[in-house]
Amino acid sequence: MAINMQSLPAVLKRRSLFLKILKLLKLKEIYLKLFGRMARNQQRVLLMRGSKSNQYPPQTGYYKVKPKHGENWQEFDHVRLQISVGQEYHEGDKLKACIEWALCRFDKITICLNDTLQASSIAFSERLSINDALKKSIKMGDDWLKRNGDILKDSKINVVRWDYWINHPDYADIYSELDYVYRINDEFCKGLEDNITSFWIRRSESMPDIYTKDRYPFFYKSSKKYLLEEGAAFILMNRLQKGLDVYPGSILKCFEIMQKDETHGDLFERNFLRIDFSKNKNKAA
Repeated sequence: MAINMQSLPAVLKRRSLFLKILKLLKLKEIYLKLFGRMARNQQRVLLMRGSKSNQYPPQTGYYKVKPKHGENWQEFDHVRLQISVGQEYHEGDKLKACIEWALCRFDKITICLNDTLQASSIAFSERLSINDALKKSIKMGDDWLKRNGDILKDSKINVVRWDYWINHPDYADIYSELDYVYRINDEFCKGLEDNITSFWIRRSESMPDIYTKDRYPFFYKSSKKYLLEEGAAFILMNRLQKGLDVYPGSILKCFEIMQKDETHGDLFERNFLRIDFSKNKNKAA
């Protein structure tokens, strides 16, 4: 069959356009298949999450607990509620909400009553000797238990005070290990010092008579000890038993750095969930 050479460009143009359309249709088909698969997977995940969340009874207190950061928290059956004695979010209705939330979601609940951890902070802010500050922190822990004993009676709940961790036979070695990392790891060292600086700025603004420039060396020393002590105890907790640490605040920068550092083995493998509180509209109404 003879080909009209004059019409050849038009034929080629139509063929090229036809191939482009086919290509677009093919891409569309691939896209639809891929998108459909992704949508189905997402729907499946949402259904699974929904089915698990539907297992929990509604929160009935004045406040509701809202998980913020820590997307895999539902995988754990053991939770450690980290308690800062004296903080308003660990008292009254907020504490009740936290306990109720945990009881409905975990098989085992450890109340980490971090009382004597506060001794160095008390010594600085109240100008006490460390021995007097320790006595005061222990009394604060005792008083907290008396105030809140009624909501801690469930068989799932175990209360562990701070001295248990720092008197554990493995604690001293872990503290030395973390202190060594502080001395050789510039990023961790800087993160810890940045935390100390931010503490100082915040508190010197609210309590300028206590946080004076001449007291900064003492503050730095006690804050460094506080953070290393806290970090070593958290490592010990996790080595003794894997669990989810829950606290209504962000993880400190220095500890976040250690979580991302893979050069020190399991030194700071910690599972952390930040929670927040919102008023329970049904209860408030």
